Amino acid sequence: MRIREVMHETGLSKKSIHHYIQEGLLKPKADANSYFDFSEDDLKRLILIRQLRDLDIPVKDILQILNHPEAAIFILAYHRRKLHHKEELLKWQYEKISSLENQLISIPPTSRLACIYENRQTFSFPPEDALPIDEVDAEIIACHFWGNRMHSLELTEYRIYLYNRLRQRIMTHQTKETVALRNYLCSLKPPEIASEYFLTKDQLYEGLLCLTPDRYPEYSDKIISTIEENLSKPAWVSAWKKYYRCYLYPSSVYYDDETNIQLFSEILPEYKIYQKNARACCSYVFHHFNSKTGAALKGSLLKTLDGYIDLNSNHHMILLGLYAFKLRKADRC
Repeated sequence: MRIREVMHETGLSKKSIHHYIQEGLLKPKADANSYFDFSEDDLKRLILIRQLRDLDIPVKDILQILNHPEAAIFILAYHRRKLHHKEELLKWQYEKISSLENQLISIPPTSRLACIYENRQTFSFPPEDALPIDEVDAEIIACHFWGNRMHSLELTEYRIYLYNRLRQRIMTHQTKETVALRNYLCSLKPPEIASEYFLTKDQLYEGLLCLTPDRYPEYSDKIISTIEENLSKPAWVSAWKKYYRCYLYPSSVYYDDETNIQLFSEILPEYKIYQKNARACCSYVFHHFNSKTGAALKGSLLKTLDGYIDLNSNHHMILLGLYAFKLRKADRC
C-alpha cells in the first residue's frame, strides 16, 4: 500500500506520516526505490495514532502505548485525570465567580474589594488527591496488581464476574491506603509506567510459584541476605522511604487482604500456591527477626528505615517488598 492510499484511508498528511515514522511509531518496509510499502498492520497503527492524537495525547506517550500495550490504561488514565482536574477547576471557578457576583450586587462599590478579601479563605481549590475513587481508578489499581495474570487466562463469565467484584470492592472500601495508592499510580508519567519498576512483582510471583517446601529455608535465607544488603545502600533506603507511604505500604495492605486473596484465588487457583509459599517464607524471616541470631538485623532495619516500616501488621508482603523492591532509573542518580 502506497502512501497516497494510506493518506486517503487515515486522513493524515504525508508530512504527519513521515513524522510518525521518524519518531519510531511505525516502521513500514521500503522497496528497492526507497518508497514506503505500508502493510495492513501499519494502516491500523496509523489509524490508532490518529485517534490518540485527536485526543491530544503526545507522540512520546503514544509510543509508550504502542510499545507497552499492557500500560495503556495507566497512560490514558494519567491524561484523563489531568483533563478531569481541569474540568473540576473550571467548574469551581465558574461557581466562585457566580457566588461573588451575587454577593457584590448588594454591596456598595467602595466595599466590594474588601468583601473579596474577607472571603479569601473560601478561595482554595480542593486538591486532586481528594477526589473519590471512580471506576477507572479501580480498574487501574486492579490492573496494576492482577493485569498480567489476567492476560494469560481464559476470561470465562465467572472469572469476569469475580474480577468485577475485585474492582467494586476497591470503590466501596476506599481506605486511606487505596486512595494513596490511586494517587500514586495516577501521578506516574508514561515513561515511569513502562519502566522496569513494575516488572519486579511479576518476577517475584514466578519465583515463588515454582517454590517447593524443601526450598523454603534457602529462599528465606536469600530474602534475609538481600534485606541486609539493601539496608547498606543509601540510595535504596532513600527510595524505600520515598515510596513507602504512597506505594509500598498500601500495596502490602492490599495484597494481605483476605477477601482479595480469596477472590483472586478463585479466579486463578495457582494463586493459592503463591500465597502459601510467600507466607511460609515470610513467616520464616519474621521468626528470624525475633530470634537471637536475627535481633541485630531487625534492630538495624528499624533504625535505618526509622518509621518507614511496620512489621506488626501486613508483615508478610512488606517483608517481600524489602526483598523485591528495586531502584528505578530515576532513583539511581
